[in-house]
Amino acid sequence: MYRRVRYTFSHGHLVHTSLIEALTSSHSVAIHPRTAQLPRTFLVETQPKSLVIEKFLLPDIVFTTGSRGAAIISVGGYKFLKQRTTNCKTRWWCGTNVHKGCTAVLFTIGDEIVKIRNEHNHPPPQRL
Repeated sequence: MYRRVRYTFSHGHLVHTSLIEALTSSHSVAIHPRTAQLPRTFLVETQPKSLVIEKFLLPDIVFTTGSRGAAIISVGGYKFLKQRTTNCKTRWWCGTNVHKGCTAVLFTIGDEIVKIRNEHNHPPPQRL
C-alpha cells in the first residue's frame, strides 16, 4: 500500500514531517522518491510490525548570482539560469542549454525548489 506524504530537509537529509508518528506506529515506513521531481512528495510503503526509514542525501544546492548580477542556482555542480517567471512559479534551465541542447530544468516558488528534471546530456562544468 502506498500513500503520499510531505517532508522537509534537515542538514541534507530527508526528515519526514510525521516522523514521530512513524516512529510510534506499528508499521514500517519505506520512503521512495519520485524520479521526476526533486523530492517534495514521497511514496510511502507501509508494512506491519517493523520500522525502516531510509535517508536520501541531497545534491549540493546553492542560490547565487553571476558576475553580472543574474540569479543562478547550482545543483550538484550544474548551474541553472532563470528562463521565465509565470505568476509565482519560476522556470530555470541548464546553463549549457543553448550550447549543447541540455533539457534539464527546475522550477521554484520563491526560494524553494518544487520540481526538477536533473537529467543532463553532459558532465558538470569544471568551474561555476
